Amino acid sequence: MFKQFRDRRKAPKIMKAITAGNAAITADRIDIAQQWIDRAYKMSLNTTLPRLAHINMITCWGLMSVSLRDKGHMDLADQCTRMSNLLQARFEAGDYYRESS
Repeated sequence: MFKQFRDRRKAPKIMKAITAGNAAITADRIDIAQQWIDRAYKMSLNTTLPRLAHINMITCWGLMSVSLRDKGHMDLADQCTRMSNLLQARFEAGDYYRESS
């Protein structure tokens, strides 16, 4: 119960870090993007998300990976792809919170 409450409070922080990383990628500030992506990556590793937020995170990580590949930053793109794949595997295993109706 407490973990679910804590995880629900982490989801906006992760999305903020992903959004900031994406903005830095768009502005070609890869050094700043690296910091935000690392922060989001670490928070995402041990956070269980609600179903819809989980799906959004998979998509965000995948799109960030594509943006980085287009700009030629393969190592950072691989990190984003790994997180996207990890979240996809966790989703398929049912490791997310069901939304209450």
